[in-house]
Amino acid sequence: MWVLLALVVVVPGAFYGIRTLTASRPVPTPAQTAAPVTPATTPVPEEFIDGILAPATYWQACTSESICDASELTLPDFQRPLPPALRRPLRLPVLQRGQACPTSPAHDLATTAPFGGMALGSGPVGPIVLGHGPVELEPSADAYKATSIFLWFSDPSYQGPWILRGAQLDGTSLVTFGDPPALTASFVVPPNSLINGAGGYQWWPGTTRVRAPGCYAVQVDGLSFSYDIVFQVVAAPK
Repeated sequence: MWVLLALVVVVPGAFYGIRTLTASRPVPTPAQTAAPVTPATTPVPEEFIDGILAPATYWQACTSESICDASELTLPDFQRPLPPALRRPLRLPVLQRGQACPTSPAHDLATTAPFGGMALGSGPVGPIVLGHGPVELEPSADAYKATSIFLWFSDPSYQGPWILRGAQLDGTSLVTFGDPPALTASFVVPPNSLINGAGGYQWWPGTTRVRAPGCYAVQVDGLSFSYDIVFQVVAAPK
C-alpha cells in the first residue's frame, strides 16, 4: 500500500473500503418544500431528507455543494429535474441479524490526476481510502461527524453525471456530504467540468459524514450503472 497524495483545494484526509452489491432496502422518501426563487422560469422545488437538502437539479447541486460554478453551467436543462437514471430507487443491501458488515474490497489505484491510493469498489466512481481497515469516525459535537473518507472520484472511462446516496445498514443514520451547515443528503455531480478535474478524472475532496459507528452503504448511480459501496465505520482511537 502507498500513501495517498491529494493536491486538491481542501484539507487532505484519509479513506476506506467498498464493493458492488445488490439488494433492496427502502429509505426515507424525500419531503418537498417550496424552493427559493432562482433564475429558472419554473423552479424545481428543493427536496429534503430528514431536514437535509437533497439536490433535485444540477443548479441546486452546484449552488449547494461547491463542486462547480453555477454561473458556468452550459447544460440546456440544468434547472430541470435530474435525469431518471439519477433518481433510481435507493436499494441498499439488507444486513441480517448477526451478519458481519460486507465491506467492499479495496484495490491500489494509480492515476494521472494529483491523487492516488487505495480505491473501493470496481466501478467508475468511488472513494480513495487509506489502508484496508474500517473507516474512522472523528470525535465531534456535530450531529453528523466526519469520517476518514473525504474524496470521491470518477475515472476517465465515464464522463457523465453521477449521484451518491447512502444510509446505515445496522441503524438509522444517513450518509451525508459536505460540512455544516452546508450538508447534503445526496451528492450530485453534473455532466460538466468540476472545479477539481484533470486527465479525464473528476474528484470531490469533501467530507463524508455519518452519525455513529456502524455498517454503511453508498449507492452510486450514473446514466448506465448502479452499484453499492459498503464500509464499516468505527470510532477513531483516542
